[in-house]
Amino acid sequence: MATRVSDALLSTVNTGFATEKATADQKKTQGNELGQDAFLTMMLTQMKNQDPTKPMDSAQYLAQLAQFSTVSGIEKLNTTIEGFIGQLQTSGAMQASGLVGRQVVVDSDTGYLDATQGLAGNITIDSPVDAVKISIATPGGQVVREVTLGAQGAGETAFHWDGRDASGVLRTPGNYRVVAQGLRAGEPVGLSTSMSAPVDSVSLSAQGSKLNLRGLGEYALDDVRAIF
Repeated sequence: MATRVSDALLSTVNTGFATEKATADQKKTQGNELGQDAFLTMMLTQMKNQDPTKPMDSAQYLAQLAQFSTVSGIEKLNTTIEGFIGQLQTSGAMQASGLVGRQVVVDSDTGYLDATQGLAGNITIDSPVDAVKISIATPGGQVVREVTLGAQGAGETAFHWDGRDASGVLRTPGNYRVVAQGLRAGEPVGLSTSMSAPVDSVSLSAQGSKLNLRGLGEYALDDVRAIF
């Protein structure tokens, strides 16, 4: 943390100490912004070079001491906060690393078809619908399977695709797009989807931990809706 020193304080410093002040300023400041060490150096220099016949006013001296105490306290507070943030980041990284190999659910219209587990996800329905149709397509838009569900109430409706197309042929593992549409009073209603995917690895950065989901890419830990 830095504090701004008044022009009156700067003007009292003896010219012979200009080099000393410049060195302190270069290390701790930009312009008139001084850190704790530079501020103390400036105040001591002022005291040593004051005019004996016109000593520093006691009120001015106390005000500068109070200013110094404020700077010192804020810098200590910043150090404490930075340490606390570092601990939180470490805790978050440890929590994220424990998810490797687990299945998580995130908002997405693309799912990963696993050779052994198929493709699973959820449909979010805000209010009851008379029917739901799920279309599964390749990244290029070719529909390979359509599934029709009956009436569904509000909430989360889980679905699972075993990977077989309309002809019963097992499709190649990989990414597939899932589009869900409801029917309410004869009118089509778009429905949002979330997908389940395994966590392959965790990436750590200054912005926080990122989960690398198979076929889906990177997601923040906050994006996870469920863990299995």
